[in-house]
Amino acid sequence: MNENNSTKLIYALCWMFLAIGASAQINAQHTPQEPMACSMAVADKIEPACYIERMPLFTRCEVETNNYAINKKCSDTAILNFIYTKLTYPKEACVQGIEGTCVVGFRVDEEGSLSNYRLIRDIGGGCGKEALRIAKLLPNTGWVPATVNGKARVANYYIPIRFAL
Repeated sequence: MNENNSTKLIYALCWMFLAIGASAQINAQHTPQEPMACSMAVADKIEPACYIERMPLFTRCEVETNNYAINKKCSDTAILNFIYTKLTYPKEACVQGIEGTCVVGFRVDEEGSLSNYRLIRDIGGGCGKEALRIAKLLPNTGWVPATVNGKARVANYYIPIRFAL
């Protein structure tokens, strides 16, 4: 085996071991019986929970049941309906033919109030600015907060907003 092939074999083996290690980390899941540390007070700030049993819900749902799955589906649909009825395609993005998905995030606290709005992913052409504007139009109060072991927790919430011509 020549030196070039030996080098390729060593690189291939290194990548294989890295892939196996990454796969093991990805497949390691936390169970509800062993949740990760959640919502700790750090310097008078409440950090978002890193393990959430139930994500926050948007309360503009006509379906009100004790079934979380039904409420979550209704909440997701209501959020998307709200967003896409308010969304205006940015002129610059339209002229440049920009399409794609922006992602906005915000924090839902224990009382169901929103804060810390931020743009996570921007595709340019004013789309990120518009996505953030729309996120800030969501009602600031009245959300059902995230829960862990039946207790309300602070959680980050992310919404992908698709721009298509």
